[in-house]
Amino acid sequence: MPTFLPTDRWDAWLDPKLNEVEEIRKLMELSDPAIGLRAHPVSTKVNATRNNGADLITEIDVSEPNTLF
Repeated sequence: MPTFLPTDRWDAWLDPKLNEVEEIRKLMELSDPAIGLRAHPVSTKVNATRNNGADLITEIDVSEPNTLF
């Protein structure tokens, strides 16, 4: 299962001596796990595994919806 950690917990998370389950749980406890995350529309190019590159996560303008006519 993925987890989101704020940058101030990275060193503790990556510490090779970290092996106590309770300590690990405390690091993962967040009042708002989505804090700092941002969602935005991206190109449909992300749907093809052959595509790769930083441009895939560039925000796109969707103010004008596509129409059939």
